[in-house]
Amino acid sequence: VSRARANVIVTTGRILREEPNLTHGYLGNEDMQRSLASWRRDVVGVEDPGRVLVLTSGKSLNAEHPVFSGERSVTIYTSNEGAGVLRESTFGAADVVAVDRPGIRNVIDFVLGNCAAVTVSIEAGPSTTPVLYERPMRVDELLLSTFRGAITPAFLAGSFVGTDVLHRLFRHSSSYQVCNQSGAWSFRRFIR
Repeated sequence: VSRARANVIVTTGRILREEPNLTHGYLGNEDMQRSLASWRRDVVGVEDPGRVLVLTSGKSLNAEHPVFSGERSVTIYTSNEGAGVLRESTFGAADVVAVDRPGIRNVIDFVLGNCAAVTVSIEAGPSTTPVLYERPMRVDELLLSTFRGAITPAFLAGSFVGTDVLHRLFRHSSSYQVCNQSGAWSFRRFIR
């Protein structure tokens, strides 16, 4: 649903390296994907598929990753040094934006100022996103999914902002639990 609402999906080079088949398409079966596309068009009022912005150092970014050949336009947001590295490879029709300080907070400013974005979905991990919760906070809504089963240590991503902090920062939250073939999950929606 987050992807169906978003004008821009922000991800990182690290996510692309760790998920070599990621496409940023809608999840679910074909009926669910068609329903989300219809909802995007008829309810959200957006026809185009949106854009993916990749925040990266440029190192080890795979030009063959499916994100660069999908239906969404791609912008690579990197440092001046990273842009030099990237120009040695071909990333399809991806735009490369080089800046002095390519942090996630700067990405938000860039997207809001240059991509005609109303809704930005951030698909990044705990090493990138905690600064968005510092003042001035840059998050209006958080959709947080948490795996509640046993996990192999190699898949641990690090610590995120604590639930106590989230309850202080957001005025409303809702949650539900799901158990499927992968295990137990909790899904929470926090709203400012």
